[in-house]
Amino acid sequence: MCLMDMEFKKLEDGTTEVMINTTAAREHVTDIERYIRSIKDRCRSVLSELPYKECMPDVFVIFLLKFVILWMNAFPAKNGVSDEFSPREIVTGLRLDYKKHCQARFGAYVEASYDADVTNTMNDRTAPCIVLGPTGNVQGSVNCFNLETKKVVTRRTIKSLPMPDRVIRRVKQLGKRCKQKRVGDRLQFLNRMKEQFSWGDGTEEYDETQGLVEPSPTDTLPAEIPGVELEGDYEQIQAVQDSPSAPSWLMEASAALTNANLRQTASPDAEIAGVVDDET
Repeated sequence: MCLMDMEFKKLEDGTTEVMINTTAAREHVTDIERYIRSIKDRCRSVLSELPYKECMPDVFVIFLLKFVILWMNAFPAKNGVSDEFSPREIVTGLRLDYKKHCQARFGAYVEASYDADVTNTMNDRTAPCIVLGPTGNVQGSVNCFNLETKKVVTRRTIKSLPMPDRVIRRVKQLGKRCKQKRVGDRLQFLNRMKEQFSWGDGTEEYDETQGLVEPSPTDTLPAEIPGVELEGDYEQIQAVQDSPSAPSWLMEASAALTNANLRQTASPDAEIAGVVDDET
């Protein structure tokens, strides 16, 4: 028997193997709401470690939910049908592998390979990306958010790197364009009408716990490569101006005559000392 809300009313006549018990209006299903709360708690736990949690693109939240549900179904459920097999393995027959599906953490900065057919060129072979979790296939592919194209791509070869400050600024900039801002450090879950749910999720008493986390002494250190300055680190770059050249002797002579209040050319009426004009 499955406990579901009124949205699954249409499935009652479509199946005979499973009994679907739908609820009435305004009636809550405790098992479903408890599972939803567990998903929200794990989403907040993953989000609390990201350096750009104040503002990020909307697609990050979508893949965050997929990431959490993927790993919740990858372990045997408590009081489930099996203590050895996970729900994912029972349904799909696939088991996640640590070496393939745990290459990088959610939200980490990586350089993802293009896997181009022609590699003997001077084009870039990798792209800066943010990990959005594994796809769950057998090969261990990873969902990546390309910071240049702003699209979600699937890559099989990635290289985890320390996250520079310019990457954090880039993600926050994309988040502001998507207008995905949260209140404080809380992640809001809204319905399809972009409105808050009428019931609480049990987190109202934790609104003022932000000050309980002690700041780390390394929080103010820049996450950049030591001794390497990039063009993107400067907001405004001014052109280099050459220093003025030394004045020539003609310019110095002209300045000296001007300072002595003398004229550079002799007047036609001027008389030369010691010279007598024949006409006079």
